[in-house]
Amino acid sequence: MMSIFYFPFRKTALPEPSGSMLCFRAGQKSAPKIRTNDEIEDLRDSFQSMILEINRQILDIQKQEHENSVVSYKLLATQIDPHFIYNTMNIINIMARQENTKAIIDINTALVRILQERLNSKLSICDTVRREYQTMRQYQIIMDYRYRHQIQIHYDIDKSLMDIPIPKNILQPLVENSFYHGFGNIEPDTQGQIDVLIYSIEQELIIEVSDNGLGMKPERLHEILHQSYSIYRDKKPHIGINNIRQRLSFLYKEQYQMEIHSTPSLGTTIIITIPLAFPEEFLREQGI
Repeated sequence: MMSIFYFPFRKTALPEPSGSMLCFRAGQKSAPKIRTNDEIEDLRDSFQSMILEINRQILDIQKQEHENSVVSYKLLATQIDPHFIYNTMNIINIMARQENTKAIIDINTALVRILQERLNSKLSICDTVRREYQTMRQYQIIMDYRYRHQIQIHYDIDKSLMDIPIPKNILQPLVENSFYHGFGNIEPDTQGQIDVLIYSIEQELIIEVSDNGLGMKPERLHEILHQSYSIYRDKKPHIGINNIRQRLSFLYKEQYQMEIHSTPSLGTTIIITIPLAFPEEFLREQGI
């Protein structure tokens, strides 16, 4: 006769912290503490080593992603509309044929200063309102020759903001957009105007660039606001607007606004609202 023996199963409770091991997520700063003086403690030690290695790898990845993002930002900041260079060289050629030496010197000097400032972006993410304004004045010299002084630029900048840091190369592309898309085919007897306003309301900085140019139809405006620029797809893109939008998103995440209001035959207004305080992490990176 076969005998059947029943061995009672004793359920051994694991130490309470084992639940926190199951709940651990990568990136936590510390592992659960387990002291049992047996295999469980050995497991805890291995677990702790794994956590330290995972967190080290996470920090390395985050650092690399940040560095890559900064590089991408700086590449966007150094981007120059090729139409601007092409048109500037054409102006110099025209002045040379007219033997207008003063104009050639003025235009060439302004172009060199703009390029120096633009390429300087490889070393910086922000600049002061004052320096952005100074670069804008150099750009205006070139545009005055290009449009034969038909388009006036009026500045209304709060003097108390002159030394406030703002994203580098943000002002000139906005005005460039007004010139090329607002007054691209201006008639010889037409007078145009671009207004540049920089002011603050409470803890926000507002940049407004308005023109009384051609304006845009609603469908074109919608396309500009919702399409991303692709150098491979777009033959004549609004490089300035998309470039700026990408950079603002990188610096301020969701804490910025870009509005574009436009009416055909009446003109266009672009309004950018950003925090008055520049993100500290990028100021530290530049040693400011």
